[in-house]
Amino acid sequence: MGRGYDKNSKHARYTRVTPSADIGTVGVQLSSNGKLGSIVKVTYKLTSVTPFGNEMLTNHFDEANYAYMMIEWREHIINKINAAH
Repeated sequence: MGRGYDKNSKHARYTRVTPSADIGTVGVQLSSNGKLGSIVKVTYKLTSVTPFGNEMLTNHFDEANYAYMMIEWREHIINKINAAH
């Protein structure tokens, strides 16, 4: 576990800890989409540490919630980029 960013591969990884629920790593990989934009691949390797954590992970990462979370990520990133310009 740990965290870091590799500029050459454009890959970031960090440790995520939710007390009384889960622990694991999140990876974010960037690549060009060939159209002045990016493709972002997000990976999670999480383990629940309590029954509550198991329920939370099961519900939070179901297909509908995960898709919504990715839409939120996209909106947050776009807002940050726009605020910087």
